[in-house]
Amino acid sequence: MKKSVLGRAVLLVSFVFNIALLTMLFYRNPFPIPDCGHRCFPVPSEVAASVVSRILGEKGGLPERFTFKTGHTMQTLAWDNTTVLIQYDQYARDEKLDLPALSIVVKDPVRDAKAASELLWRYGFTAETVENPDPDVGNKLVVLKSDAFSGWLLVFRLSVVQMGKMPKTRHLKKY
Repeated sequence: MKKSVLGRAVLLVSFVFNIALLTMLFYRNPFPIPDCGHRCFPVPSEVAASVVSRILGEKGGLPERFTFKTGHTMQTLAWDNTTVLIQYDQYARDEKLDLPALSIVVKDPVRDAKAASELLWRYGFTAETVENPDPDVGNKLVVLKSDAFSGWLLVFRLSVVQMGKMPKTRHLKKY
């Protein structure tokens, strides 16, 4: 009798734990892993970020996870850990870094961006690497500009875990 009750309790705890784990991993993962890179979409202001984030949350199931400032950007990460609404400051706009971007996780951003640049040049495309575009992270992130990308940038970066201390986070104001 006691074995039966204990067995059911273990089964119930295991079931609840597995449901919680699956929910976190596939719906709203609170962990920075796995890090599959980001897809960054520019917005002109915090009001725009708030409204777009609201639309993504209410209509697309991608609510805001948190917002943070780093270097020349203010970034709002959605709960899929991939979608980023990004506001650029004047410096980033002046340097033509204010485009949509695809960020990929690599072991050595400088080396990998240069190798990609060489490959693009070999096939007749222009390519320019921008090292240290964000003074808060240094060469842990390198931007690649190219005419092979139609209105977007390719960003090579370390994983979130290797990037170092996360900047202070907050939530957008609701408008």
